[in-house]
Amino acid sequence: MSLAIDSFVDEKLDGYWRSSALIKGEKVWFECTDTPLVASGEAFGCAALIPVLLQGLQIHIAEPVCTQWEENVTELSRLLGEAWGCNTALPITCRTAEKPAAPGRLRGQYFSGGVDSFYELFTAKTAPDALICLQGFDMDLSELERFERLKETVQELCAQRKMTAVFLRTNVKKAPIICDVSWDDAHGGVLAAIGHLLSAKFHSVVIPPSWGQSSWKSLWGSHWCIDPLWSSKILQVIHGDATATRAERIKLIAGEPIVQKSLRVCWSGRVSSGNCSSCAKCVRTMAVLHNCGQLENFSVFDRSVTIYDRIDQLPFISSTSTYDELLEKGVEPQLKAAIRRLIKRSQSVALRTEYLLAHNQDLLDANGDLEKQLRELQQTLSAVANSRTWKAGNVFRSVRRMLSSAD
Repeated sequence: MSLAIDSFVDEKLDGYWRSSALIKGEKVWFECTDTPLVASGEAFGCAALIPVLLQGLQIHIAEPVCTQWEENVTELSRLLGEAWGCNTALPITCRTAEKPAAPGRLRGQYFSGGVDSFYELFTAKTAPDALICLQGFDMDLSELERFERLKETVQELCAQRKMTAVFLRTNVKKAPIICDVSWDDAHGGVLAAIGHLLSAKFHSVVIPPSWGQSSWKSLWGSHWCIDPLWSSKILQVIHGDATATRAERIKLIAGEPIVQKSLRVCWSGRVSSGNCSSCAKCVRTMAVLHNCGQLENFSVFDRSVTIYDRIDQLPFISSTSTYDELLEKGVEPQLKAAIRRLIKRSQSVALRTEYLLAHNQDLLDANGDLEKQLRELQQTLSAVANSRTWKAGNVFRSVRRMLSSAD
């Protein structure tokens, strides 16, 4: 199925700039109050590439793109296709052109208020000139209170470090073609897209690291192997320093006063602002802070329940790497006992899941065959729908309906 990215628009509205384009006929927009945006094929191509690749689609970009960008995303498609078992060919058709870069631009860093954002900011060898903050990315557009708290933190950091703050809003997460795939897979391309929209002001954007290189080998939406491949001759996309583990990053930033009052790790949606202090991400962070003697200094967490009880209240966790690291490096006996109970519960869940999968292989195989048949049927219907015979048939059917309604 061939789709299009077209109808690119840049406009100045009441107090903000907006860039938009149609992706599969749906308007995707980005807004910024601090600097003009430039709608480009590279920007909207970055946002769409992974969803299109995963869904086995093809998309045409109406605007020309940088030659270097096309070469990079061709390699990106190959890497992702091999890792994820989908098509390895670039799912985009476009015209290319040489695009000159404007001089005197800045280095930006994305900032969400989380561990990775603070770690990258405080440890980077090259300091950013600006922090880029997004609404409609990990926070919904409706989460006004939470976003205002984040803005306050960003403005305080920028005042302290003489940086510029850039705030954006977007509906990209709600675009049908993007919300049809996992946000974990799609989000890296969206970050790269925003960098290209800001390329008149920025020569590079830094995506803070996610998993540490020693603990996470699989490719997902943002990764040290793939983030640089979103770059063009105009914009460099950089993946932050991923050499430190999650526990090491937490320890490195734990003594910073602004982190202690502003850290935001919770995505559970259980509270309107701050951290719920009971989800897996909150408890993992609190366990590390407790182990390095800093938890009592963090006003952003509810400490009315002991960390041991917090851990015991978790039914299981999907990854034990941070807890494994704590045990390896040594923790006090009561924390060690709680962590071991959690790991045992999690391993039990994993073993039960593996057992169920092993004893339902026939069902899994049948489901795979059905998915393949549905994809083939979708491709067949798409080809028929674009044929002259089908289109003529549509006309006859419309006339028949009109005659029927007239009777």
